[in-house]
Amino acid sequence: MASSRRIAIFGDSYVKRLGRHCNYDLKMPGELRFFAKGGMTAARPDVELLQELKRFQPHVVVVVLGGNDICVHFCKICQRGYFPKDRAMTKKCFNAQRNKINDCLNKNACVIELKKIRFPADYHTDTVHLNEVGNTKLLRHIRGFLFGLKIFHFHLLLTGVLMQLITSTSPGLH
Repeated sequence: MASSRRIAIFGDSYVKRLGRHCNYDLKMPGELRFFAKGGMTAARPDVELLQELKRFQPHVVVVVLGGNDICVHFCKICQRGYFPKDRAMTKKCFNAQRNKINDCLNKNACVIELKKIRFPADYHTDTVHLNEVGNTKLLRHIRGFLFGLKIFHFHLLLTGVLMQLITSTSPGLH
């Protein structure tokens, strides 16, 4: 990738924590920005964050969403151990939905495999977020994914998924 490429990582608390973990630097060419808000869902993305993302005009976008609403686009959904009572979600139900979505992603999308992240060893004590080791693994998975794909493939992913997300959930951004 040319050094003028703009790379965005967009998502929930996983992205927020990953940014802090790597000091907002993936140590690869291009301008990198993290767009994150804890608790954000794919069904209800943060409008201001989407506007910031659009102004940035990235060539590459990695979307990490899903654990908060069981909907993911690029990064597979990891396990978790904590389930708020107000969401009426059990571990068994979450894992069944997570596995179905990950299987669907394997068949229909280019996804970031998270094979080396282990539950509960790579998780914070809250059993939802990754610990330092888990964040290091996530960072390596994303960096490897970015290095392994050609920029045109990223553009197709961005156009086909993220732009649909932006336009379908935020009509004021057209």
